[in-house]
Amino acid sequence: MAATALVLSAPAGAVGAEAGTVVRVRPAVADQAAGRAAPCPEHAVAVGWAWCPPPRCDTGPPGCEGPGVPLGDARVVKEDAATGNPLGGAVFQLWEETNGIPGLQPTGSDPDTQIGDTCTTAADGTCTRTLPTGVYYWQETQAPPGYDLPVNPVFGPLVLTEENITEGVTVTAENTPTPPITGDVTVVKQDGPTGAPLAGAVFQLWEETNGIPGLQPTGSDPDTQIGDTCTTAADGTCTRTVETGVYYWQETQAPPGYDLPVNPVFGPLVLTEENAAEGVTVTAENTPAPVLLG
Repeated sequence: MAATALVLSAPAGAVGAEAGTVVRVRPAVADQAAGRAAPCPEHAVAVGWAWCPPPRCDTGPPGCEGPGVPLGDARVVKEDAATGNPLGGAVFQLWEETNGIPGLQPTGSDPDTQIGDTCTTAADGTCTRTLPTGVYYWQETQAPPGYDLPVNPVFGPLVLTEENITEGVTVTAENTPTPPITGDVTVVKQDGPTGAPLAGAVFQLWEETNGIPGLQPTGSDPDTQIGDTCTTAADGTCTRTVETGVYYWQETQAPPGYDLPVNPVFGPLVLTEENAAEGVTVTAENTPAPVLLG
């Protein structure tokens, strides 16, 4: 007697068929959306099991012919707003529009439906989920390192239909870099004996960048010079506004009538998020040059 073909809509792991019957298990929608495969018996008779990927169209692979629920991709692409470069490390949550209210409602008495776990964008900036037709939103829950969350972290709606299911739907989500925290690093040049401010001293600012304590202005791995030199004004100060970090002021020329100190490097000045508002200051004293009597 010829074998009878049955197409069953059954959960993964369903079994059962009389000898001589070819059984094919059609994956449930939930299994397909989650990307799980459904078990199918061998094509001849129900002896042993083979695993079939969920069909993305009405005709599946041999041994798992449809009918299957069409599936397509809903994708978000995370980019730098200024450059368009892809950004890895952003965290997104996917939601389905299920409460009939336009826009995403993730909370309240009748929220939309959360789909699966969060997704972290890869180096190419993308997160993708494969889903049945419907209306979806990507919600950014954590910005990539060094970036701020957008004012509106919800991107969509992404409307996945039978017409566009083959190519899927994509939305671009842009982020702006977090502005760096800055503050002032100041040196105050004074007369050693009197404390009076001294104009005309020349300083160079350096940033600690080689990981070796103290200033290394030369050598194979020097610290980093910051901008041009600064000459102290009448109040004896030189100030630069810089990002948080560790800095040194190096006196390269004493004010008129004074000698350079034995150690012309002043610091370290440690500028942090906590003290950036008031800035950091170091005092550099000079001794008057000896008067040569003729």
